[in-house]
Amino acid sequence: MPAGKLHPPTLTVADPWNVFGGGTPSTAGSVQPLADVVPAPGLREARSSSSMQRIGEILVGAGVITVETRNRVLEYQEWNHVSFGTALLESGALPEPLFLRALSVQYSVPAASAADLESIPPEVLALVKRRVADRSSVVPLRKVGRTLHLAMVRPNDQVAIRSVSLLTGLTVVPHVAIAFRLALAIEKHYGIPAAAHYRAVAEALDARSRAAGRRGEAGDVKTGPIAPRTSPETRSPAPPPSAPVPWGRLIESLAGARSPDDLARALLDYLREAAGPSALYLRRGDEAVLWRAWPAAGLSPDRPIPFSERSLLATLRDSNDLFTGPCPDTAADRRLLAAVGERFPADLFVLPVNLNGRTLLYVVGRSERGAPPLERAALRRLARIASTALGLVALHGRLRSFGS
Repeated sequence: MPAGKLHPPTLTVADPWNVFGGGTPSTAGSVQPLADVVPAPGLREARSSSSMQRIGEILVGAGVITVETRNRVLEYQEWNHVSFGTALLESGALPEPLFLRALSVQYSVPAASAADLESIPPEVLALVKRRVADRSSVVPLRKVGRTLHLAMVRPNDQVAIRSVSLLTGLTVVPHVAIAFRLALAIEKHYGIPAAAHYRAVAEALDARSRAAGRRGEAGDVKTGPIAPRTSPETRSPAPPPSAPVPWGRLIESLAGARSPDDLARALLDYLREAAGPSALYLRRGDEAVLWRAWPAAGLSPDRPIPFSERSLLATLRDSNDLFTGPCPDTAADRRLLAAVGERFPADLFVLPVNLNGRTLLYVVGRSERGAPPLERAALRRLARIASTALGLVALHGRLRSFGS
């Protein structure tokens, strides 16, 4: 190998702002450019040049996560078709504050937290028009003299920075924000709806944070020196591998379904084997009602969940998104947990099944304790199969109506 091309086994990324060790920004002039960072040979992250995946090298180099954890997150990303940052947060591999600090190191700019995006003076918001915020995915944070501090998902987007600077006549200082937090801030301050998945991710992470605080674990994510990585001997064992998903039996059962009851039995039989306790909710007008459950539901079928009430069912209605993670702390979502025999707090998944773009059925479930949950890719496949089965049952109903 030619001289100068040797790769170190672990990268140490410049952190001049000391965001991982606490402290205040100093200067960004000596930051090592990300383009010059060469991943170690054999690391799976080197397959892609996306900026989100390069965050894995920053986290490994800073000692925040291990190479093994980084690679597990990459596998989660591939299976669930989400960004590397979303995979980090959804899989629980990294708390949100540490991920935001990693973004700050990556882009060499200050960070804009959820709290920073929450309360912004109206006169500052008026500096950036609604269409500009929507088009460029930016939110103004504060104005200091002739300087405008601007939250961005891509703080290296010079076109957006120049555009805002020309329109406002101010010097722009970019701050990096997590994508789903910025989208929710644009929704709150400018009235532009965020994707349903962004709202679901935010609710899940907020619920997880509250649960951690109740358990006395909130101090783990405070600013300060990063704790040493655990040795392989003290690391928690890997979760057990998932059992083979019984797709064949499900498809065979649904292919023979002639009525809604046949469809419900086939879905619950599949979920009993592949996941655990589960429930099916039917959409009826502007509410959802419990239809079937396994085992016996703890929620009476005569208690509908109206879409006017804040819930995962309302959030996911008529969308192709799904939810998996800690149950949000709302009255309606607690009732979803009760329908599958679980108490709050706990994880669950909610899957809308659509026909012609309209949600007709929701699948709600949880894993048996100690069992691995269904992957997002498996849940998406289940939604497609169930949607096709709904269409077949509807077609059989129409055919039978011709003979009556």
